Amino acid sequence: MKQTTAVKKNMNESFAVLPGATFSNGGEIGAIKIYSGVVSSIVKRALSEIPGVSRLSGSSVVDNLAEWIGSRKIQDRSIMVRLSGDTVEIELSVNLYYGSQLPVVAAEIQDKVSTMVHSITGLNVMPVNVTIRGMDEAPAEPGDSSQTQN
Repeated sequence: MKQTTAVKKNMNESFAVLPGATFSNGGEIGAIKIYSGVVSSIVKRALSEIPGVSRLSGSSVVDNLAEWIGSRKIQDRSIMVRLSGDTVEIELSVNLYYGSQLPVVAAEIQDKVSTMVHSITGLNVMPVNVTIRGMDEAPAEPGDSSQTQN
């Protein structure tokens, strides 16, 4: 199996082309394309599994308004994916919950995102840059009596 990977641009979205399966005689069946949007989806899934992460974070009032009305584009602007050969570079912006240890959660984000993207796509992940843009109040625990209504 060939180990080369190509990166192509198509309609402002990049993708990696990985070698596909091969016949027993060594001939290729075809190629596998992995778009940057697929990597973004994996990043979102990884973030949802990390305690202390509140949400992806926009960088402007427009992004925050877009998030409020439910635009998916805010999430896409909060995750930058750059493909180069068989390597992917990821930058993301998040809000964390108050009470979280920022360096600990950021390191967990880097590890989880890198591991998950590599295991699902086979791409090498270098680096994962995390920007913490804000802090949010943690949701109340069910049965929490400290937030009673009068």
